[in-house]
Amino acid sequence: MEVTKETLNDLLKETDEQVRTIQLIANDIVKAKTEDLDALMTEIQERIVIQDNPSDELLERYFLELTNALYFLNANCEFFGFYDDMSKTSARMKYNEAYSESQAKAAVDTSSKKARTTVGDHVAYAEKASLNETIINQIYSRSFRIVKSKIEAAQEMVRTLSKLISSHAQDKQLSMFGGVNQNKSGFKGNGQ
Repeated sequence: MEVTKETLNDLLKETDEQVRTIQLIANDIVKAKTEDLDALMTEIQERIVIQDNPSDELLERYFLELTNALYFLNANCEFFGFYDDMSKTSARMKYNEAYSESQAKAAVDTSSKKARTTVGDHVAYAEKASLNETIINQIYSRSFRIVKSKIEAAQEMVRTLSKLISSHAQDKQLSMFGGVNQNKSGFKGNGQ
C-alpha cells in the first residue's frame, strides 16, 4: 500500500466529517446543561471584564448570581455523570456480548475446514459490533468533561469577583482615611 497525499487528505476529510457530526451532538448536550451559565458568563464578560470601572453593586450582583448558578449546575453535573457511567456500561456489555457471540460462532465452525479463529478476530468483531455504543460513551464522557471545565472556569471567576469586591472595599476604606484611591489592580471604587 502506497501512502499518497491524496489518500491522506481523503482520510483527513473523512475524520473531519465524523468529528463534526459527533461535535454537533456533544455541543447540543453541553448547551442543554450549561446554557444559563454560558449566558451569565457572557454578561460578566460584557459588563465587568470589558468594562473599565465596574461598580461594587454590579460586582456583588454577579458574584451572587454566579455562585447561585454554580450551586445548581454542580448538582446537575453529578447527575449528568450517570450518562457517562451508563453509556460506558452499555458499550462494555455490547462488546462482551459480541465477543461471546464470536467465540460461539467459532466453536460451531470448528468442524468445518475454515481457518482457526484467533483472539484478535474475536476482539475485532466485538469492537466493530460495539462501535456505536462506544461512540455514545465518548460523546457523554467528553461532554461531561466540558461541563466540568466550564464549572471550574466559573469557579475561578467567582474567586476573581470576590477579590475585586475585597479590593474595592479596601480602596473605600483607604479613601475614607485620606489614603490611596486606587488599588494595585487598577480598578477604582464607585465614583473615584
